[in-house]
Amino acid sequence: MTISYKQTPIKSTNVRLNLDFRQRFIKFFFSFIWLVSSALSRLIIQRLFFRPLVYTLSENQKRILSKAKVFYFQSNVEVGNDKILKAYQWGKGPAVVFIHGWAGRGIQFSRYISSLTQAGFSVLTFDHIGHGESDGKTANYFRFSNAVYDFLETRPQLDVHTIVAHSLGASAVINYLWRSKRKINTILIAPALNLIEMLNVTFERYGVPIAAFNALIDEIEVNSGRSFALENPIDLLSKVTQNILIVHDTKDKAVPYEESWNASLLQNNISLFPTNGLGHIRILEDESLIAHLVKRIESGPMTHF
Repeated sequence: MTISYKQTPIKSTNVRLNLDFRQRFIKFFFSFIWLVSSALSRLIIQRLFFRPLVYTLSENQKRILSKAKVFYFQSNVEVGNDKILKAYQWGKGPAVVFIHGWAGRGIQFSRYISSLTQAGFSVLTFDHIGHGESDGKTANYFRFSNAVYDFLETRPQLDVHTIVAHSLGASAVINYLWRSKRKINTILIAPALNLIEMLNVTFERYGVPIAAFNALIDEIEVNSGRSFALENPIDLLSKVTQNILIVHDTKDKAVPYEESWNASLLQNNISLFPTNGLGHIRILEDESLIAHLVKRIESGPMTHF
């Protein structure tokens, strides 16, 4: 079901991208490097596309982090490769778990903490592999998914009231709900649903040769023991039967709004709450939206979130 003030379809993004001169040069560069050394080409691509930028903390975020209860957990990010991830908790009571997206940090949700802890909830979050103060330098969808699974499944005593997740973190939460079969109140903010299409478009935009793209995807799948084709979030979402609220901005330039729109039309268990003009990151900071979502969380389990 779509809750919307604007019932107009969004223009499809499934189009071929016209490469400008700069993009054609980059394409030539990657094609040349691929011919010279496929290993070097994969290394460059991994550094460019799978190593997140460093998230810069504000002074207020540093202050809030200093008041958190810090703990660590182990995540099996790949077959035979464990990493130690840093987690944070504020308050006591039923848990609201926040999962950040690509190049983010758990503290991105700092504006929610005061209201939720005052309402009697505990707030928990963590920094994904390669992010914040957790181990690792590179990350991907499967590493995110494993971290969410390890964080929640190794804490059976944790009374999880609601999960709130952003972008690639939302993709990982969909994966978790599918794997665990648990039914938890869930809010997905700007979820990256069709990852295969997004990766294809992004790599094509930057001129990465299709052979290099396929080789890198194969390498990620072999290392993780997983499959993008079998675990694409848009397909897993159709297998999740619990009620889910998706919040997505119609002007989001990072993750297409139309994916959330289409999902809400096809599945009665999905409600869509669109925003307009907040984009992909500011949607996490808008005070009116935060107040609205906090009220939804406070209202408790619902037959239709």
